[in-house]
Amino acid sequence: MAVYLIFIRRSVIHPIRQLTQAAQAYEGGENKGAFSSLRLRSHDELQMLSDAFRNMLEEIDRHSQEQTQLAVREERLETELQLANEINAAMLPKALPAEGQAFDIRGRVERARELSSCFFDYFLLEHGRLGIVIGEVPGEGMSAGLFMVVARTTVKSQLRSGLPLVEAMTAANRQLYEIGSGMALETLAGVLEEDGTFSYINAGQCSPFLMRSKDRYEGMQEPVYAPLGQNENVVYQARKVTLRQGDRFFFCTAGLSRIADAEGKEFSGRQLQVTLNVSRGRNMDLDGLLRCVGDEGRAYAARPEAVDSFAIMLLEYRRSSMYLDQCDVSANRDGEAQITQFLKRQLSRNGYAPRAIAQIVVLAGELFTLCCWKLKEGEALCLECAVNPQTRSVTLQVRAPLGGRNPLDEADGMAAGQAARFIRASAEQIRFTPGDAEDILTVEKRPEDTVSEGEAQES
Repeated sequence: MAVYLIFIRRSVIHPIRQLTQAAQAYEGGENKGAFSSLRLRSHDELQMLSDAFRNMLEEIDRHSQEQTQLAVREERLETELQLANEINAAMLPKALPAEGQAFDIRGRVERARELSSCFFDYFLLEHGRLGIVIGEVPGEGMSAGLFMVVARTTVKSQLRSGLPLVEAMTAANRQLYEIGSGMALETLAGVLEEDGTFSYINAGQCSPFLMRSKDRYEGMQEPVYAPLGQNENVVYQARKVTLRQGDRFFFCTAGLSRIADAEGKEFSGRQLQVTLNVSRGRNMDLDGLLRCVGDEGRAYAARPEAVDSFAIMLLEYRRSSMYLDQCDVSANRDGEAQITQFLKRQLSRNGYAPRAIAQIVVLAGELFTLCCWKLKEGEALCLECAVNPQTRSVTLQVRAPLGGRNPLDEADGMAAGQAARFIRASAEQIRFTPGDAEDILTVEKRPEDTVSEGEAQES
């Protein structure tokens, strides 16, 4: 009996005690290797149980280590992603001072979880011009983000080089194509002149929306070329639009238009236009409207977590401080009388003497006669007047549908011919800018005796 008890103690009780102690040590975290060092030699179910426990716990430990390594890797990737997005955000342009400028512009990037490869940029160019770029690189990850930085820098440097827009975009496209990365930049780039002429080229990006003064936003129609870097031999043609006081241009990247609702309808075209026009009715500033569009886009999504990053930008044209006012008239006798009264009122407010005002009124009358020769009876035209406070020169701008040709070069008939000769002899500078919907004829003159009698007596 004693021998049997000794056998039971050695073959059953002692192994069970070892298993229990090892399990308690593992559970308490005191000795995670207790099972690894446990080796029963009972050659029965207890040894099988011990081996099974040991193998199971070794597998748990291995899985735990893998999970720890995976968590560390994910945390590192998350940190790298956050740093990369912070770098991208730091590269976005700061707000330009609106005071004294002929424009105001704002932009915004709505970021997704992935590294953002979309951007917007705006910067001042020579002669008071403004350059803008908005775009994205299709795809995700570090490679798309790095190519975006390279492409953005390339386009910006070409626009700043002084080349015309078409030549600058052609050069940027060839440079990105020569990189040979297999990636491309979907972008829209443009240049705004101080007189309101906006030229842009759409290379694979969403078409913008234009709001005329306090009117509604309407979608633009322009050629959409291949993205930059995709095709070496692309022949670009710039789209030109003449902006007036209060006109706004809205730009966005494809990430916004790809947002879909539960029925699969995308947030583009009609839906985006409705959102813009509803926001317009709330009398928002540029930043407020951009926030509203971004919020509406995300709220439209059936799966907010699936929304891609997107960039949005809003440009508003404001005549520079030297512009006084504008006068919209019809091509008839009443129109000429309205222009005369308009100029007398505006120039007298700026201290011009009657003789100087008369010189400008006569020049404006001949300008009106010349343009009416190209227009139909009753057709509308707009005259803008600007004063240079330093030189006291006066700039007159006529905006009208003149057929894309300078009427000074085509003047035919006695009245139009005399008007053209008078303008060429009187104006110190003449410039004609063709447009799509309307053209601009600009003349500049510094009238004699520009100081009024009241100012002369004071001096």
